[in-house]
Amino acid sequence: MNSGKETKKENRTKCFDCLSRDRAILLRNHWLFCALVILTEAQMLKEKMERKQNLLMASIQSVEEDETSVNVTFFNFSTPANSSMVPLYLIADHLSKYHKGYKENVFKDRSSVKDVESEDNKDSRKRENRGTSVNLNITGRYHIPSIGLGTWLAQPGQVGNAVRVALSNGYRHIDCAHVYRNQVEVGEGLAERADVFITSKIWNTFHSYEMSKKAVDIILNELRLDYLDLCLIHWPQGYEESGEFFPKRPDGEKFKYSNVDYLDTWRALEECVKMGKVRSLGLSNFNHKQILRVISNGTIKPAVLQVELHPYFQQRKLHDFCEEHGIVVTAYSPLANPSTPFRKEGDAVLLNDPIILKLAEVHHKSAAQIALRWGVQRGLVVIPKSVTEKRIVENINIFDFELKSEEMALIDTLDKNWRILDLARDSDHPFFPFNEKY
Repeated sequence: MNSGKETKKENRTKCFDCLSRDRAILLRNHWLFCALVILTEAQMLKEKMERKQNLLMASIQSVEEDETSVNVTFFNFSTPANSSMVPLYLIADHLSKYHKGYKENVFKDRSSVKDVESEDNKDSRKRENRGTSVNLNITGRYHIPSIGLGTWLAQPGQVGNAVRVALSNGYRHIDCAHVYRNQVEVGEGLAERADVFITSKIWNTFHSYEMSKKAVDIILNELRLDYLDLCLIHWPQGYEESGEFFPKRPDGEKFKYSNVDYLDTWRALEECVKMGKVRSLGLSNFNHKQILRVISNGTIKPAVLQVELHPYFQQRKLHDFCEEHGIVVTAYSPLANPSTPFRKEGDAVLLNDPIILKLAEVHHKSAAQIALRWGVQRGLVVIPKSVTEKRIVENINIFDFELKSEEMALIDTLDKNWRILDLARDSDHPFFPFNEKY
């Protein structure tokens, strides 16, 4: 009986005999052989995990072959592109740990994902459980986790620890912004960049072409990153570029506006994509007409629209519009932001709503978990903000249960068309977004 080494040698010889002489010489190259083995074994691991767990943990994006070399690019759902080739046993070990870690920490329900560019997936765009990640296929095939940690209003001295707590409990998505003025601390909390999806935003005082590019560099420096996964234009209306985030008029009531067109901002961000500083682009607080204008005049389609969205403000028409155009919707203030300074005395509190509380009792969950689960099952990305460890952990533990269709419909009846962050002070700006119905 032949030894294992002899068997491998015979198999390799048979393989070479089936190929042309030139091809055989090429295959004998050490790195080429390693690449082919990695492709074969990774594909087998992928198929095995899909059959047993219905999990998509890794995929082989491309194999480009010519007469002298084979270039292999190995992708998984959250790591940057162009990963270096490594020995097979490290690949297998990485996949095994990745599978175990995500399953235990957060990704308990990965039933499906949404490909925002695929025409074949239009029929699957129903408001149902989409799993825990959403495909972004605009400037590269990768995913945005369906739940992230919001950092708006997080105070200095708190947000860094909040990021560390979130990452240690399975979060792989952090939502930031230049104007939040806490990105330096967020950056300190980012222990490992490779598997964390980072979003940031260009503020209103950086809308001109040159200032927008400068803002990207500032953001990358503050967060200690080489690139952003997603960069958004925070608002369509621009403010005077005076060095202040909120340049006020002499009366102190209104801000000083600029007449910079947000298309100039978009053009600058497209350039940042070409330079490798940003992977994907999106918009925040834009109405449907403004989104169409960006699509019509830009070379890169927005991948994401981030807006206020929660059971009291469901934005059905805008959500439908985005789905029709393959744009992922991210919901900020998904809990109707009970602590925001924009709330008024006597405003309803979503987390005290009798329907939400009743469903929380039925499912043995908190009111916040019910509201977040509703958002995820609608196909949204949700980014609840918290600096409290208990709430951070609680917010992500929403993938071990599912709301029934009648329960989803019951929450749908709560829509009050109630926008908390109305920013009415900017209503006379020519690019103010909320003068349109959606």
